[in-house]
Amino acid sequence: MRLKKISPAKMLMYDKEASNRKQEIDRQHHTIPNQRKQRPKDKHCGNICWQKIYLRAHAYLCIIRSAWRYISMQLLKWLSITDRFYKIYLDKQLAPYGINNSQYMFLIKICRSPGILQDSLMDMFYVHPSNIVRTVAALEKQGMITRSPNDKDKRTCKLYPTERALSIIDKIQMICEKTEALLLQGMSESEQNLFMDFLIQAGRNITSELHIERKGEEFND
Repeated sequence: MRLKKISPAKMLMYDKEASNRKQEIDRQHHTIPNQRKQRPKDKHCGNICWQKIYLRAHAYLCIIRSAWRYISMQLLKWLSITDRFYKIYLDKQLAPYGINNSQYMFLIKICRSPGILQDSLMDMFYVHPSNIVRTVAALEKQGMITRSPNDKDKRTCKLYPTERALSIIDKIQMICEKTEALLLQGMSESEQNLFMDFLIQAGRNITSELHIERKGEEFND
């Protein structure tokens, strides 16, 4: 049998492959140090990974809570700003007619419902009864309304608008509509409807929490 002659280049290649193979076997048997140091496994690696996940989730939760707290404070802030400055604006508009932002709702209601009972106002407005008594007395003093006894119940009285009140009530109504339009400026019709729904719901939430109930709303008629 003739042996095949192998060239020196191939002999060198085979020697190199053999040497590499030997080194690989030695590494597997730990006879020589591995050139690439592997990271030692930690027997607590699983626990450490879960701790990292927990800490990251907790950090995200803190961020969400902070954002929600910021949003909540913004809500209270802008409700306060809107309430304060719309009243200032309304007072300026109503000043020429001798009434203010705490009286216009009562005057509109009395002009719409002549002969309305004073006590029935307490079931319509989210206002303390003592405030209603003071407001009615102020409107009577300003010549906007008159009071007459109620034959069926002497404890209350009927309220009627005067000629002076009837002569300005349309202008007062227009001022109220103008103020509402100003507050809703920049909103589409659908956004205005949503805003009103959300605002009413917010009002009902807080009055329900305080156990305040009313038989009717201010301007349902």
